[in-house]
Amino acid sequence: MSRSSHPTSPPAMPNSAAPPPAPSSGVVSRLDSFLSAHRVWVLAVIVLSSLAVRAVYFRQANAGPLLRMHEWDQSDMSYYDHWARTILDGDPLCELLWPPHHFWHGLIAETWMKQNPELRAEMQREAEQLGPKITAEQVLWRNWLGPKRFYQEPGYPYLIALTYAVCGRSPHWVLLWQMGLGILSALLVWRITNRHFGATAAAVAGMAAATCSPTLCYELLLLRDCLLVFLSLVLVELTDQALARGRLGWWALLGGAVGCGLAVKGIFNLYLVGVLGLLVATYWRQWGPMLLRAGVVLAAMLAVLSPIIVRNMAVGVAPFALAGNAGFAFIQNNAPDYKWIYPNLVNEEYFPEIAGRTGGQLLPAMVATLRAHPSVWSVVWMYCCKFDAAWHWWERPDNVSSYFYELYAPILRWLPVNFTIISPLALVGLGLTLRDFRRHKSLYLVVFVTLVPMLLFNVLGRFRLPMVVAVLPFAAMSVVQAAAWLSERRWWKGGCTVAAAVLLGVWFSRPLPAEVSLARGCDFAATFGFYYQAPVMEAVRGQRWPEAITYLENFVRHEPPVLRDATPADRAQGRDQQTIALLLSDANRHCGGLQLLCGDRAAAESHFQRSLFLRRYATGR
Repeated sequence: MSRSSHPTSPPAMPNSAAPPPAPSSGVVSRLDSFLSAHRVWVLAVIVLSSLAVRAVYFRQANAGPLLRMHEWDQSDMSYYDHWARTILDGDPLCELLWPPHHFWHGLIAETWMKQNPELRAEMQREAEQLGPKITAEQVLWRNWLGPKRFYQEPGYPYLIALTYAVCGRSPHWVLLWQMGLGILSALLVWRITNRHFGATAAAVAGMAAATCSPTLCYELLLLRDCLLVFLSLVLVELTDQALARGRLGWWALLGGAVGCGLAVKGIFNLYLVGVLGLLVATYWRQWGPMLLRAGVVLAAMLAVLSPIIVRNMAVGVAPFALAGNAGFAFIQNNAPDYKWIYPNLVNEEYFPEIAGRTGGQLLPAMVATLRAHPSVWSVVWMYCCKFDAAWHWWERPDNVSSYFYELYAPILRWLPVNFTIISPLALVGLGLTLRDFRRHKSLYLVVFVTLVPMLLFNVLGRFRLPMVVAVLPFAAMSVVQAAAWLSERRWWKGGCTVAAAVLLGVWFSRPLPAEVSLARGCDFAATFGFYYQAPVMEAVRGQRWPEAITYLENFVRHEPPVLRDATPADRAQGRDQQTIALLLSDANRHCGGLQLLCGDRAAAESHFQRSLFLRRYATGR
C-alpha cells in the first residue's frame, strides 16, 4: 500500500531512533556484540558505580559544610530555600515574595541612584511606606524586575516546596532526589548512546556519566542544574521516540516535557523551536499530520504551564512571564567590560547605566548593551571568546566553586571523568558524525540548545552541565571509532582522530592567568561564617577549648593547593589568594592561642608559625 494512503504516518526516513550502523569487523565489533548480549550486566555496573561514587560523595560532604551551603545568604541556594518556605508559609502564589538582594544587587542600584538623586528620593519614600526593613535599593530592583513577577522560572522552587511538604523542611531531601536523578541520567545517557552509536559507545558514555565529576558536584547543591541535565536527556529520548513512532501520544509526551523544561529554565524555548522545525522537516507537505502534531505538542506544553499562566493572571502579571532577570543577565554578560576570565561576575562600568535606562527589559537591554561596544568586531570577538570558553577546562564558579568542593570531598578530584577529557573527545565526535546529521539530529539539537544560551549569557561551570552530559555520546563515539580504526590498521583515519583530540585537548587545557585563583575567598569566608564561627564562639564562651580547637583545625586543614604548596618566596596572586591566606592565618593564630590554654606548646607553635607564613604570603611582610 502506498504511503499516501496513510496520511498520519511519518515518512520513511533515517531517523535518530533507527538502529545504529552495523559495527565494523574486528575487536570493537566483537565487543559490541558481547555488550549487546550482556546489557543487563552493563546496566548493573553503571548503576552500582553511580551508587558507589554518590555514597562516598555524600559521606565526605556530610563531614563538613557542603550540605549546608544554602545557609549562605548571598547564594541562589539560600534564595531557593527561602522561596520554597515562603510558598509553604501561606503565600502559594508568591505575591509577597521579593526578588533576592545580594551584595551586587545593592552595588548596582546604589551606583545608578548616585547618578540620579531624584530617583533615590523617590525610592526612599516608597521604601518607607513598605516597611522599616525595606531599602531603597530593594525597591528599585523590585520595580525593575516587576512587582509579583517571578525572578527566575518557578518550577524548581515549587518542587523544593513539594519536597519540604512531603518529607520535611530540610534541603537534604532535595539533594537526595537530585542524586537519584543523577543515576537516572546515567541510564538515559546509556540508552540514548546505545541507540545512536551502539553498545560499546553506550557502555563508555554510561560509565562516564555515572562518574562525571562536574555533574556529581552539583547534585549536592540546592540549584536546578542537575534537574536541567535530566530534563535535557528526557527531551532527547522523547524526541527520538516521537520521530520514530509518529504516534500522537509520543508527541504529547514531548510537548509536556518541553513545558516542564520551560517551567524550570527558559533555555528550552530553543528546544521548542527545534522540535517544531523537526516536525516541518519530517512531515514536509503533509500539512494535516504536521499541524495535528504541532498542535498536540503546543497543547501539552500549555497544559503543563497552565498553573503558572493562571497564577500570573491572578496576580496581574503577563501570562507567559516566567522570569524577570533575563535582560539584566544579558547586560551583565555582554557589555564591553565583560571578560570570561575576570574573577568578578558583575562589573560596574556599564551595568548600572544600561539597566537604569532600559529597566532590564530584554530586547531594549540587548540592543543597548550591544550598541555600547566600540565596533561590530568587538561583539564578534566577544562571542568567539565565549565559544572558546565553553569548551575550556575551567569550571568557572558561581554561587560556589567546584574546586572548593574538592577540598572537602576529594572524590570529586579522584574521579577520572571531567571536562578536560570530555571537551576534545566531544568536539572530535561532533565532527565525525556531522555527515550523519539527520540520524543524530536530536542530539545535535540538545547540544545547540545548551550551548547557545551560554554564548548569549554567561559561560559558567554550572550552566555548562547540560551540555557536558549532552556531548558524552559524541565523546564516547569518538573513542570507539578511533579504537575501531586502529584495530583495523586504518592508521591514517585512526591517527588523525587521535591527533585531533590531542591538539584540541592541548588548546582547551591551557592554564589560567596566575591571578585567577581556583579557590575563591568568598567560599572560605562564607563557610566560616555560617558553619564554623558560631560553634567556635559557643565553645570558647563555655571554655571548652578542645571543642573550639577541633572546629578551627578542621577549617585550616582544608587549604587550597596553591597555599599548601607555597614556598617562603611565593606571594599571593590576586585578591582571592590574599583573602584565603589572611582568613587561614587568623584561624591558625586563634587555634594556637587555644592550644596554649590547653598546655600544648608544640601544637601552638606550629599554628603560630603557619599563621605568620600565611600572613607573609598575603601581605609580603
